[in-house]
Amino acid sequence: MISKITCPRKLSKVLHDLKRKFGDEILKYGHYEAPINIETFIKAWGDSRLLNFHLHVWAHEKNGEYDATIMFQNVNDPRIGEEFWTEYFFVSKNHRATIPLLKVALNYGRNIVGRKRFIMGCVENYPKTPKLKLFYEKIGMTHDSNLYIGEFAQCDLI
Repeated sequence: MISKITCPRKLSKVLHDLKRKFGDEILKYGHYEAPINIETFIKAWGDSRLLNFHLHVWAHEKNGEYDATIMFQNVNDPRIGEEFWTEYFFVSKNHRATIPLLKVALNYGRNIVGRKRFIMGCVENYPKTPKLKLFYEKIGMTHDSNLYIGEFAQCDLI
């Protein structure tokens, strides 16, 4: 069952359930040597006002445990004068929940928030990233940009 998460306790349960399900993948894959920190995630977003108006979260629950979540924000880009429906976080351990979660989030962004465009991304070191990129193209998305992460200690400019 997919539900919109607007309660901090439920957000905590979603993230802790997913941490258990993903195990070492959280440490191994993700942004360059920066594993997801569940506690700071909850501390930053664990407020019902934020979950109702700034970070829109949906999660799939099966047998009392969450196995997938998708999160979006409405982000203003003043460079072009447009607001985008922007993916913040999307993970799934249940392939049957992935597309329904995405549909719910995209429909909300288009019909409730009123956005014209959406942005989604992926981390490069995850084994399924090539398939994800093909999926994005299949649903009509266009590759737009790349992000790079660096460490100040290893930067030749400073």
